[in-house]
Amino acid sequence: MAKWKMFFAPEAEDDLEKLTISIRKRVIKKIEWLQNNFDDITPLGLGGSWQGFFKIRS
Repeated sequence: MAKWKMFFAPEAEDDLEKLTISIRKRVIKKIEWLQNNFDDITPLGLGGSWQGFFKIRS
């Protein structure tokens, strides 16, 4: 069981529905992986106008 719970904004659900089925499955698989492994990831802070946001390498 995952430690983290994921919730999608209605806009995110709409965006997922616009993707092809194969791409949608890849995105959902990665999100599920992040949900289960988030504590093991070290996010990298972005700079400039993106300060306060992070990139995640998995």
